Amino acid sequence: MNSNGTVSDRNEPSHTFSLHEQRLGALLETVQELSLARSLPEVMEMVRTSARTLTGADGSTFVLREGDLCYYADEDAISPLWKGQRFPLSQCVSGWVMSHGETCLIEDITADERVPQDVYANTFVRSMLMVPIRTRAPLGAIGNYWAHLHAPTPTERKLLEALANAAAVALERIRAYEELEKTVEQRTAELREANEQLRVEVAVRREAENEVRRASLLDPLTGVLNRRGFMERARQKLQSLRGMDRPAMVLFSDVDGLKRVNDTHGHAFGDQLLRDYAAILEEVFRDGDLIGRIGGDEFAVFAEGDSPAAMQARLASRLQHLNDTAARPYNVSASLGCRTLVPPIDSAASITELLAEADQAMYASKPAPR
Repeated sequence: MNSNGTVSDRNEPSHTFSLHEQRLGALLETVQELSLARSLPEVMEMVRTSARTLTGADGSTFVLREGDLCYYADEDAISPLWKGQRFPLSQCVSGWVMSHGETCLIEDITADERVPQDVYANTFVRSMLMVPIRTRAPLGAIGNYWAHLHAPTPTERKLLEALANAAAVALERIRAYEELEKTVEQRTAELREANEQLRVEVAVRREAENEVRRASLLDPLTGVLNRRGFMERARQKLQSLRGMDRPAMVLFSDVDGLKRVNDTHGHAFGDQLLRDYAAILEEVFRDGDLIGRIGGDEFAVFAEGDSPAAMQARLASRLQHLNDTAARPYNVSASLGCRTLVPPIDSAASITELLAEADQAMYASKPAPR
């Protein structure tokens, strides 16, 4: 092999391939490698090195068409040429080749009007062979250059054109693959966006359903749990307390005088009475305790870790404070019954039974009628 990368047949044994056969073998090897290329840089590296080997040239360039420009994307030469530079199609030989879709052979660059002399003046180039990468709507061009006057042979032309055709197939395949990748990425992004939108819609719908469910468990007048909500939550709380070393109590209370307030002052004040009592219960008990309005003037509480006496004292204090400070045409009071649960809590007890026992305790605590 010569210093310029070409394969020489001098002093080779008679049984070796001829120079032409060796170059043809090199072309076939490059074609096979190009069939496996997956990127433009791979194609350019294969082509620029193979182009010199196939023709014995002193330099080669790989040129891509970018609209009305020739982009000298890569090169392999004995000294630098124009790698990375762009020229108008009308001002370079590669542009002529791509515009006409024809091969250009120039034995003496100084004698051909297609050669921009100012561009070539400071280069080693004296002769050149330029072929289009695809003759119809060329994608680019491959250039070979010699530092001495050289008339490119028909064989050199055919070898370089064959290399250009193989490069065209590789480039078209890579472009098709890139387009497919873009399509897949775009589709994936669309699916991701659609999935995210669906996730948001599901979350919004679930939140709306939860809100409807929460609303269905609340008393619209007082904001505390309604009967259904209280019973459902109380059953869960009772189940969680079983086997735990924590005391609890179930309270049942009637708001005193609701009918009298309705009859005397109207239902608006009767509603306010119920709201006042519910608000006091929420002040007296902790956030984790359950408070519910389970009937017209009936309220229930399921509370943990407290004694009935302390609870009744707090409730009485809050009622007294409201009656002393609020401008109401009524006083707020209530009858109260309590059923305590001492650990270990009986696994057989139900919330319905506990409420019934608290209700009985409430009626038992009421003064006997005179």
